[in-house]
Amino acid sequence: MSVGTIATGNRSKRRTVFPWPNGLLLLLPLATILIIFFIYPLLSMLWASFHASDPVELIDWKVFTFRHYAKFFGDSYYRGILYSSLRLSLITTVVCLVIGYPVAYTLSGINRRVQAYLLLLLISPLLVSLVIRTYAWTIILSPNGLVNAFLLQLGLIKTPLRLLWTETAVVIGLTHIYLAYMLLPIVSSLTSIDPSMVRAAMNLGANEWKAFRLVTLPLSVPGILAGVTLVFILTMSAFVTPTLLGGVRVKTLASTAYEQTIAFLQWPFGAAISFVLLLVTGLLVVIYQKVLERREWEASAQ
Repeated sequence: MSVGTIATGNRSKRRTVFPWPNGLLLLLPLATILIIFFIYPLLSMLWASFHASDPVELIDWKVFTFRHYAKFFGDSYYRGILYSSLRLSLITTVVCLVIGYPVAYTLSGINRRVQAYLLLLLISPLLVSLVIRTYAWTIILSPNGLVNAFLLQLGLIKTPLRLLWTETAVVIGLTHIYLAYMLLPIVSSLTSIDPSMVRAAMNLGANEWKAFRLVTLPLSVPGILAGVTLVFILTMSAFVTPTLLGGVRVKTLASTAYEQTIAFLQWPFGAAISFVLLLVTGLLVVIYQKVLERREWEASAQ
């Protein structure tokens, strides 16, 4: 029987109940794809990170060791790369939030049709290749680029500034690329707020700023958390933008894992660095879920 009727008090709800064998069959295609293309590569990377390197076979499966993780956390150079990656991601996330929230707040208060056109305009850069957008910033920030040419023309500087291959260039590029991922969740959260709640606060004596601080901002926190999580995770794992705009001067976990794997052929150590990156981003997702659960529990308690 594929459909069951469940009675609750005097009301009856109808819901479709699939017998568990059929439910498993429906999940089988997706589960197969996840196992082959996600779970198996992750487990292989984790298993490889606990084995020694081999100059011929690249991975010596006979030697089990924790040496690669001890090397990463015991060497100040690699700890510095972890710190640099976290700092770049945090700065980019804060910049995206500071720029994105006012824009999202403005968009949430305008006509829905105009809002849709403006959102399409704001997310249109996502239709352009990441590599192309990053190369555009290399042209803009280069010594002979648009920024230096403009400043020289105004007489504000006498020699071109070194903008390219710096952390500043990386933050600028990452902010441009991932700003939309901050903007969309906040817009969605703000537009879901009932306007009558803000009007009620103002009728009770709150001015516009106080109504925003006590009503709008707290209710938009889920969108802020979603945007912060998305941007932080994406910037932590970014490879193309930090490599092209930061060069050899700016090291991140993603570029270091690539370097160890492709350039130095240290596959186990590269796998260990990749798994550290995965753990850091996964920890942020767990924290995000816990914060949301706590907010929901507090809201239900009230």
